[in-house]
Amino acid sequence: MKVQWRVENGNQIKKNFNTKASHRLFEMFRDTRITKEMPKWIGEHVWNKFLAHCNSPMYRNKGAIRKIWLLKRVEACTQVAPSPHMNMSFVWYTF
Repeated sequence: MKVQWRVENGNQIKKNFNTKASHRLFEMFRDTRITKEMPKWIGEHVWNKFLAHCNSPMYRNKGAIRKIWLLKRVEACTQVAPSPHMNMSFVWYTF
């Protein structure tokens, strides 16, 4: 089975492929980092560099900063801001 697309759509298709591939690769590395098990598709040399990067102080610091940012964001989202539509008293008119 051969897949073809129009020449004018080539750039958009490449962009979509790269976006999805990048996202999938990110997920694979995230899962690998969490499980701390070397997958078959990563060589030992690359695995050691990956672990060194994940355990570096700079990477750990970014993770701590991100956690603080997320907590502040959740806190800000859970606080109810006053709205002009809240606490309205309804006046019923009879004609």
